[in-house]
Amino acid sequence: MKFVLIAACTYAICALHSAIAHDLAIAGIAPHLILAGLVVIVVRVGQAQGVLLAAVWGVLADCLSEGRLGPQIVCYAIATLILRYAANQSRINSTWSLAALSLPLIGSVLLINQVCRSFADGRSIDFVPLAIHSAGSALYTGVIVMGAAYVIRLFASDVTERSATASHSVSNQWRMLTE
Repeated sequence: MKFVLIAACTYAICALHSAIAHDLAIAGIAPHLILAGLVVIVVRVGQAQGVLLAAVWGVLADCLSEGRLGPQIVCYAIATLILRYAANQSRINSTWSLAALSLPLIGSVLLINQVCRSFADGRSIDFVPLAIHSAGSALYTGVIVMGAAYVIRLFASDVTERSATASHSVSNQWRMLTE
C-alpha cells in the first residue's frame, strides 16, 4: 500500500510541478514543487527508501527540465541523505523546524544544479543573480513545505485521535461486560 501511495504522490507532484509551478511565480521566482514534495515525503519514509525515491524523483526532474540528465539525481540523493541525518539528530517536532531545516538544502540543490548545467553547457556563470534566485526559490519552496507538513500533521493527528477513541470505547465495553 505504501508503494502505491508513493507512486500516486510522485505522479501528482510531478504533474503539478510541470503544470502550475511557473504560474505560481512571484517576481519571476517560482517554487520547486518536486523538492517540496520530496522533503515532506522523505521525512516520513525510511532512509534507504528515501534515497531511492530521491534518485527516481531526480531522474523525473531532470526529464522535466531542459539540459543534460544527471545533476538532479546526484543532488537529490545527497540532499536526502543530509536531510534524513539531520532529521534523526534533531528530532523534528514542528513544521517550522522542518521548513528551517529544508531551506539551506533546497537552496543548495537549486544552486548546484544550475552551476552544473552551466558548466556542462560551457556557459559562463553570473553567481550573484543565480544565488539570489536560488535563495528566493528555496524560501518560497520552504513556505510550501511548511504548509504541506502542517496539513499532513493535522490529518495524521486526526486519524490517531479517531483510532484512540475507537479503541478506548471498545476497551471500556469489554471491562463492563467482564465486571
